[in-house]
Amino acid sequence: MAPNRHVTALSVLLAAVLSNDLTTAQTLFKASDGTGMHVFYRTGWPTPYIHYSTGSDWTTVPGYAMTASNDSTNFPPDLGWFRYDLSASVTSLEFVFNNGDGTWDDNGDANYKVSTAGTWELTSTVSTPPSSSASASSSSDTPAATTATPTVSGDCYTYDDLDLCSSDTTITVPDTDDQRKWQTPTRNASDWLSDYQDYR
Repeated sequence: MAPNRHVTALSVLLAAVLSNDLTTAQTLFKASDGTGMHVFYRTGWPTPYIHYSTGSDWTTVPGYAMTASNDSTNFPPDLGWFRYDLSASVTSLEFVFNNGDGTWDDNGDANYKVSTAGTWELTSTVSTPPSSSASASSSSDTPAATTATPTVSGDCYTYDDLDLCSSDTTITVPDTDDQRKWQTPTRNASDWLSDYQDYR
């Protein structure tokens, strides 16, 4: 039976589309403003590295550690965005990312490639970046927990008349009624240790 030409043509077309998607995974966010080439990368790795070539040799593996993004509007660092800047003289770049420990994001073995300066953005397909819902749950909109300050009222209970009170009334509580957890056993008691300090 002869192969179906429609299926073969569709397979070739699908392969071309997928290949094109892999090689254009990077997006030009902003055209060059003369400040160089800027690469923003979103990942779940705590410290991603960029390993690249500007036309001749490649950087030494693992490359250069990227820094957390300083653009909280377009590339918020709490969503996993990192940044790497290259000089204005760099006009083309072939690059890959890694976690510094042997895991690589190499655009499906095609490497990432850009041929113009500007600001480029990419999202990892190898690691899972933090989600916006995780960021929202840790936002500063949630008020910080407060601890209520106790107020002294009524009778003032003291231990051996050594505690201070603002009240004129002092009531002494016998040692057996005092259940403070921080107290150590009485000196020379069977469970007393020489490491304990004397609190009395």
